[in-house]
Amino acid sequence: MAAVVFTHPVDQTKIRSQLQKTPTSMLQVARNTVQTSSILGLWQGLTGSLLRQATYGAARFGIYAELKERDKRNNRKGSLVLNGAIASVVSGIVGAPAGAYTPMQRWSFLMRSQSSSWSA
Repeated sequence: MAAVVFTHPVDQTKIRSQLQKTPTSMLQVARNTVQTSSILGLWQGLTGSLLRQATYGAARFGIYAELKERDKRNNRKGSLVLNGAIASVVSGIVGAPAGAYTPMQRWSFLMRSQSSSWSA
């Protein structure tokens, strides 16, 4: 979740740059955002990104916990690294189709790309 907080301004600026009618550098878009919306404008839409990340994170932790419990029930000494890898792969496979265009992603995109105080 902390990574989302740090990478969100870059992602948000990239989206705004891509939405420009004329090619504009990300640096210029970021500068424009700060001038019109203050520094906090770079974090507009963070809620959607956090919600999406929380959903995928919960899936990974849930799958990992289940694999760990199965190892315990079967008296197997499971590998934490192996269980982590399996949990990541399974949650990625399960989340990929749903993540193609979920309502959360749409909400996150709209929150980042639209603002009453930001002009295109």
